[in-house]
Amino acid sequence: MHWDDREGLQVKTIKVLSIVPHIKRHFNKCFHFQDDVSVSFLQGNGTFTADHTQHDSAVLNKALRFCRNLQYVASTVGKHQSGLKSELISLQLATAQLARKHHNFSLAQKLLMKQISLLGNPVKDLNCSKKQFLEPLMESLNDASLASAKPVDVMQIQRECSKLAFALGQSSEAVYFLSDSICQYSNLGDIDSNVGTLNSRSLLTLAKWLLNDRKLLTAVTKINGNGLSVAMKINSLCELEANYVSLGHSTLIPAQDESAESCLNSVPSVACGVTDAESVCGQLLHLATMQAPDLGKAWFNLAGWCYRWGRKTVEQARFVHKSYVCSTLIQKK
Repeated sequence: MHWDDREGLQVKTIKVLSIVPHIKRHFNKCFHFQDDVSVSFLQGNGTFTADHTQHDSAVLNKALRFCRNLQYVASTVGKHQSGLKSELISLQLATAQLARKHHNFSLAQKLLMKQISLLGNPVKDLNCSKKQFLEPLMESLNDASLASAKPVDVMQIQRECSKLAFALGQSSEAVYFLSDSICQYSNLGDIDSNVGTLNSRSLLTLAKWLLNDRKLLTAVTKINGNGLSVAMKINSLCELEANYVSLGHSTLIPAQDESAESCLNSVPSVACGVTDAESVCGQLLHLATMQAPDLGKAWFNLAGWCYRWGRKTVEQARFVHKSYVCSTLIQKK
């Protein structure tokens, strides 16, 4: 590079640097004209839901870059906008969900890492394959730096990480971590309705995974072999459902004392056609209705499960009755 070129570059650099104070003063005016006005880039209530049939993850990713720059500018001029951060969390999570649904798993993983960093625990690039990313990500969510984060924000990341793992074929790991998230925040459902609703949706997701995959259902309900830890988590959820019933949280099953329970045990069960593995899904769906009694989707899924297995039990009872009648007729002949 010639001296004239270097001198010209220095002059241009000085000119650019001289503009920075003017830009800063401009943003100061923009952000300082009213202290009580909060900057927002999401309309409505500050949340965003992506539709995988209408939105594009590349476009939303560009919007994310703009939003990060806007948040940086706000903090630079001394305006720490909590609303901006909340909106950025909402938009980034929606973009990660959209990337997963569009099978852009690498982008989804990167956005989830940025989401954890945004909550307060900077996550470095994980030097691992797509099939090994879940455990270190989940461990980073248990860091003490996230103690001040909203439980709902942490739960949403845990839920999305589990869904991403399931999409990548890590079914058992997805069930384990999603079950762990539900157990971790189950007691907060009575305090925060948003936590209860999110737990209920996670329970519906678990039940859907298990009902659609017979092999997975059998694997996570057998307390032996490699699936021991997963089965223990599922068992914890079943125990939680039983505890909720005993405390009177269920609108379907009244809390029973020991005498009433002993009387019921002497009566043949009408659900004899439902195996233990299948009843687990019913317990998960029932727990979902107790975590969020106002969530219609939980009641709809529980009603569908009850109808399906009630019909199967009736058909089995009819078959037994017909077999008994036929055997009686044969004996008479």
